[in-house]
Amino acid sequence: MNNLKILLAIFLLNLITFIFYGLDKAYAKKHKRRIKESHLILMGLLGGGIGGLLAMKVFKHKSKKLYFYLFNFLGIIFLVFFILFAL
Repeated sequence: MNNLKILLAIFLLNLITFIFYGLDKAYAKKHKRRIKESHLILMGLLGGGIGGLLAMKVFKHKSKKLYFYLFNFLGIIFLVFFILFAL
């Protein structure tokens, strides 16, 4: 049961990360106040890397910035190690 809760939390974190990228793209188009890049990066590093990479592809947002790919990919690596050793 605890494993299911952890997997649900990981799914929700990735979903929230995906949504935040989409919101930031929408805010950029409307010239509104943006979500800080550091927040998007942190969300990717803390386990939302899959959502971040998917959002970069779907929304074509932050896709020219190599460090977003790097941090999201690192987040995925951390997440894989967490799943392998913690569950």
